[in-house]
Amino acid sequence: MGNVYAGKALVLDSAGGFEPAPLSILCDALAESEALAESDAFDDLKELFVLESVELARVAVAIAGRGDAFAALTTARPFEFLATPGHDERKLLLLRLDA
Repeated sequence: MGNVYAGKALVLDSAGGFEPAPLSILCDALAESEALAESDAFDDLKELFVLESVELARVAVAIAGRGDAFAALTTARPFEFLATPGHDERKLLLLRLDA
């Protein structure tokens, strides 16, 4: 398989390398290339996209958790933010705010 592009964005290079790309670009690339969906590198790219998305969610929740709105909450038990990275996947703990 040669290089795979979505518009002008290089999604996969012929050596199997890839660059993280927004979901809309990945969807465009899939629509344009049947070979991409069958590529082992695309599985890695999808996994990287999910991991990066979960990390960004963790950072966003941590920032929100330090805000005044959460500081004003009273809780008797710890408050947890969870994420599910995919269908039928185990939940991941993003942040736990102790009571």
